[in-house]
Amino acid sequence: MLITVPCPCTLDQALLDIGRFTALPDCDAFGDHRCHYTQGAQHCVLSATSVWTGAGQTCCYDWDGWLMFSDDFEYNDQYLRFYSAGVPYR
Repeated sequence: MLITVPCPCTLDQALLDIGRFTALPDCDAFGDHRCHYTQGAQHCVLSATSVWTGAGQTCCYDWDGWLMFSDDFEYNDQYLRFYSAGVPYR
């Protein structure tokens, strides 16, 4: 059975849900905030659990704090699939 956690509706909810989501290194409002792959986003979070393909679910938020984009990136096998939250460098 496929169990996925839906993206939090607002950025405030995503920041408080530290057990299920962590900041995406390439789009972090408190660090690297360029958001090169998600233009227009202020902050993106990555799910701590993966979907059936092994990829992580990504949720991105606009400058007003609302959910603007969510995807599991199953088509991109290099960008997020091997990201480990416990390892600072790839």
